[in-house]
Amino acid sequence: MRLSQTKSDSSQPLPDGRGSESSFGLTSGYRGATARAWSGDGVRLRSLIEAWNGFFFAPQAPTPIALFRAIYGGLVVVTLLLLRPDWLTWYGTHAWVGLRTMQQMEPGTRLNLFVLLPRSDAWIEALFWVFLCSAISLSAGFLTRLNSVIVFLCLTSIQQRNLYITHGGDTFLRLAGFFLIFAPAGADFSVDRLIRIRRGKQDPGTQARSPWAQRMIQFQLALLYFAAFCWKAQGAPWIEGTAIGYVYHAFSSPCMVSQSHRPQVRELVRFGAGVFLGCSGLD
Repeated sequence: MRLSQTKSDSSQPLPDGRGSESSFGLTSGYRGATARAWSGDGVRLRSLIEAWNGFFFAPQAPTPIALFRAIYGGLVVVTLLLLRPDWLTWYGTHAWVGLRTMQQMEPGTRLNLFVLLPRSDAWIEALFWVFLCSAISLSAGFLTRLNSVIVFLCLTSIQQRNLYITHGGDTFLRLAGFFLIFAPAGADFSVDRLIRIRRGKQDPGTQARSPWAQRMIQFQLALLYFAAFCWKAQGAPWIEGTAIGYVYHAFSSPCMVSQSHRPQVRELVRFGAGVFLGCSGLD
């Protein structure tokens, strides 16, 4: 988008036939100020567009998104290992919530591999192992694009299969997994990169790539923290500090629990949690 500024000839007559602009100092000054205002707005708009395009599309090193891919794959692996003991309890043919019941509770077309699988626990078990192997491969950066698609499909499927055990962290994994499909996640710290270098298809140095998918993941994470801050700011337990007391008693040592009863400590932790969530959402 380009904006241009044109200069008018002061010797040209005005549309109403009153003569040239030079004959009317007031009219000439008004038009000159208007032109300068439009020119300034155009420059600011152009600068904003250039900054926007630079933020989303200016090539940069793929190292951050590659590190995120490795951590992301590890988180998915941990999630699956935690689900493993109760995999059939949540997703099996005789699960707590049946597939047809979930479809009735959440009607409509959804991305769910369980609908396509035969009604057998053996197939559902096989889906677990495919999911796990794909998550491990994604974390290692092997066949990154293919495994990012598989992980996204499997994550979406288990969440649509049983929405009642899904929380905000699961939702973020699903959303981040979608954008990870389009990111150059295997361009660094990956088995794929080592294979390309070994075959002579890539130089040892990293090549700059467009970071738009990485930016979308950043926005999703910032939005998550900001929404959490807004919701917690409306609740009395967070404002009064009671919620922090619950966290201290659940996860802290006896020494920390005893210190949490002090008003100064409770207020400090409450304020720190609020600032952290707020700043994370506005980062």
